[in-house]
Amino acid sequence: MKNTNRNLNQSALVSMKVLLSAVVHMQSLSKDWKSIAEKAGIPLSNFADPSLFVSLESSLRFCELAATSVGDDSFGVAAGAATKIGDGRIFDYFVLSAPTVRQALNNWVRFQATRTNAVDIGVQIEDGKAFLNWGISDIFGPRTQFCGMLMAFSATRIRHMLAQEDPALIVEFTHSEPSNIDEYHRVFGPGVTFNRDHDRVGFDTKYLDIPLPTAEPTLFSIIEDAALNELRQRQWENTDLIRISKQVGNSLKQGDMTLDTVARDLGMSKRTLQRTLEGSNTSFRQLVDDVRRELAGRYLTETDLPMSEITFLLGYSELSVFSRAAKGWFGMPPKAYRQERMN
Repeated sequence: MKNTNRNLNQSALVSMKVLLSAVVHMQSLSKDWKSIAEKAGIPLSNFADPSLFVSLESSLRFCELAATSVGDDSFGVAAGAATKIGDGRIFDYFVLSAPTVRQALNNWVRFQATRTNAVDIGVQIEDGKAFLNWGISDIFGPRTQFCGMLMAFSATRIRHMLAQEDPALIVEFTHSEPSNIDEYHRVFGPGVTFNRDHDRVGFDTKYLDIPLPTAEPTLFSIIEDAALNELRQRQWENTDLIRISKQVGNSLKQGDMTLDTVARDLGMSKRTLQRTLEGSNTSFRQLVDDVRRELAGRYLTETDLPMSEITFLLGYSELSVFSRAAKGWFGMPPKAYRQERMN
């Protein structure tokens, strides 16, 4: 059987338009982004055509390598914040020309599929706060920089929409606190926290129905038609494999990871799930191992979780079993891998 990750990574895609923010920021720092792209496995010719898509895995790797090259663990946040209003092209205009903040957020969710099939985004109302949630699954590997770029991009747009109100933002990240915390405070303000359950940007619900100063009904109608056309043209393939992989990751964390439970939670029969995996040249066992490897890589490099908790989150009963698996994945014990990647 082929490695599941190869099939999964070919299915989980991101628009080149998203990565251009990181490239522009590297250029502003006079850094060699081309060598980073080559290391990440992204053809340089892709950057000349924003209509192309690239694997999410390569996108995440590009952003992580860029941060290492620059020597700044807030690289993604700085790149997202530096993306000028309008550089998001039709996506920017469709959000910012909406009549209200509520409609703008709904448009964000509605047309996220024009940019990626691998990032879940949604609006959540909680305790008098409205949150824009960015669901970037752990199964694709370390994602601190990519997530920071998306969160900073969204925060700057929300601030632009509410410029006359100057709202206090509530910003939560699942990863641990960075060394360059000052950049996070500069971009998001004092309300940024880490090691949380979600990656999200929020503000008081009283702002939801405020008319946007940038609202343009005629332009909105024109752009909506263009966005709908782009959405119809974007036909995603192999989304079932992505959905199954995400559910495996969720089931591992919940401590109830079997073929039966994954199939049930997805609303599939066991046979349908198995046929879907066979169609992607993999098996349930191989998929679980691949997802565990990606989760382990993220937990070891982006969180401060103790080994015992990582063991549990990966669905292992004993640390010794996790250690043996890590040696097979990374060529070294998990503690050594964490130390090597943190240095």
